Amino acid sequence: MADAQVAKKENSALSIPADDILADVGRGLEKVRSDDMTIPRLAIVQSGSPQRKKKDDKYIEEADEGMVFNTVSSKLYKDTFYVVPCEFEKVFIEWVPRESGGGLVSIYNATNKPQAKREENGRRFILENGNQLVDTAQHYVMVVAEDGSYEPAVMSMSSSLLTVSRNWVTRMKLQRENVNGKLIEPPTFYYKWPISTVEKTNSDGSWFIYKIGNPEPIGDTNLYQGARSLSDSVRKGTATADVSQDTELQF
Repeated sequence: MADAQVAKKENSALSIPADDILADVGRGLEKVRSDDMTIPRLAIVQSGSPQRKKKDDKYIEEADEGMVFNTVSSKLYKDTFYVVPCEFEKVFIEWVPRESGGGLVSIYNATNKPQAKREENGRRFILENGNQLVDTAQHYVMVVAEDGSYEPAVMSMSSSLLTVSRNWVTRMKLQRENVNGKLIEPPTFYYKWPISTVEKTNSDGSWFIYKIGNPEPIGDTNLYQGARSLSDSVRKGTATADVSQDTELQF
């Protein structure tokens, strides 16, 4: 019975004339602007992540520690995958503490961030209102699928991931290519980088962080142009990162 239902759905889809579909390309979303959309974030599943709790509305089937997930589509990256860095920015995000319910309050830059005091244990910076101010590195990237398709995402790095971010940025700045006889610093979106995760442990516990592999030139004109377009959007301030979930590390 189930097979018959599936077959019926497939046949009904194929019965729509191709000319009709091509004539309606993009219809229904013509009035959508860039500020009506959000760029998904990539985050790492940790031991206490809600993505692993079946009764949580953020639960993702098969999610396990060390996997990376998309905060909008809930897509899981179980193994190494590639990203093309497009743009970088440093922001300071004000969050309601998790013990008080969590949630985003505001996003600041280096010039307008409010003053915050470091907790006695040195882990968090707390504002006068009791909220947490998190120093965050935002890496806007194109995630490259195995079939060559790609989609935008943001890799937000705070706490112990800031070290990963600094090392990655340094490696990007050191890249050089010979173009028409000139040794240049190419745009970040000239390369794709393999991303995986590794476990770290200290007296506070264990958690996973990103591991950035060695870069490769992308060699794909469409991907290069798409990455450049994302870079332009970030520079113009029209690219908005998803901040619907507090996935920041506490270590």
